[in-house]
Amino acid sequence: MRAKAYLVQESNGVWYAKYLNAENQWTKRSLQTRKKAVARIKFGEFLTELNKAEARRVEPIKFGGARDQYLRWVEANKARSWYIKQRQYFESTITPFFDDASYVSSITSRKIEAYAELRKKVVRGRRSTRSSPPCGSSAESWSSGDICHSIPRATWWISRMTANPEFATSPFRNMNSCFETRKK
Repeated sequence: MRAKAYLVQESNGVWYAKYLNAENQWTKRSLQTRKKAVARIKFGEFLTELNKAEARRVEPIKFGGARDQYLRWVEANKARSWYIKQRQYFESTITPFFDDASYVSSITSRKIEAYAELRKKVVRGRRSTRSSPPCGSSAESWSSGDICHSIPRATWWISRMTANPEFATSPFRNMNSCFETRKK
């Protein structure tokens, strides 16, 4: 969204930028000039700075909301069977561990590793039916491979759809090792 701002001249002859701040209140900022041409240049610079600041503002997303967005996208763009698998997997294993109310930015790589360890214990004895072991280790279960595959894809999708800077620093971005072993 573009910032609402106006170039105004006060009675003392000084030009100001009048704009809506983050709290949705009108605020003035002096451009420190009495010349209209200089004020227009400074106002343009101010608008650029204001738009960049607004783009950096992050609204935290909860895990449940991100999961729902991802599942809606999968339902609309992928095969029905894939949607059913993803939904079932989220409902049965991922959501109970990560909790709907937690924020996506609070999910760390340690928490993902803890989830993988928990799934190893839960699915003990079950072997992967894939030709290559998930995430590069034959000891890891199918579930662990699925988390390596599903969560980064969901994060990638959400980052593309919402263009939210919060995802640029997400720990899911560093899970490329899951994909590298599958490419070989």
